[in-house]
Amino acid sequence: GVIGPMAKMYREFELELPALTQLLVWGHDHGVRTLLAAAGLLMGALLVFRLVGGAALWRRLLGTVPLIGVLWHWSGVAELAKLLSILTERGIPLPEALRLAAAGVHDPDMRDVSRRFAVGVEQGRVLSELIASSGRLPLSLGPIVRWGEQSGRLDEAFRVACEAFEGRLQMRAALVCSILPPLIYVVVGTFAAVVIIAVFLPMFTVFDGLS
Repeated sequence: GVIGPMAKMYREFELELPALTQLLVWGHDHGVRTLLAAAGLLMGALLVFRLVGGAALWRRLLGTVPLIGVLWHWSGVAELAKLLSILTERGIPLPEALRLAAAGVHDPDMRDVSRRFAVGVEQGRVLSELIASSGRLPLSLGPIVRWGEQSGRLDEAFRVACEAFEGRLQMRAALVCSILPPLIYVVVGTFAAVVIIAVFLPMFTVFDGLS
């Protein structure tokens, strides 16, 4: 491309390159190998994390990904709430309902949470308190479940929670779809502008020397 010949010309002129141009030339000469090595190390680290940490911890990590991670998390919460609503509506005791929901939910993190909650409820703890202290579920779920416990309408509380998180999912997905295209344009445009500036910045030194 353009960077190689320009870098060669600058070396022939023995110009003192600005830091931005030096970084661009270094990236042209070594950037691809460095990026591939860094990507390989990152993929290896993620693979080790996945194998050692397990599926639940891996899903929790994915939930921290900016913009889209929360969509995966809320999707799991909505699915768990929907299953619990169906099971409790049929009169299944809460500990058993939590275990059955854990067997049916696709999210490994929610599966682990539901199993832990089943053990806690069997030990005499209140589900809303378990939700509040777990740190793995949205805090807004706790008051909804507490209302269901106090009113004896736990199935309806889970249904309300499911609808609430499905609504959040739709709004967040629409927000992400509206933000991503302009964000990509801004990133690409900024990168292109930085490259152009870095390439032509030393030319001003050449023009000054010729004048």
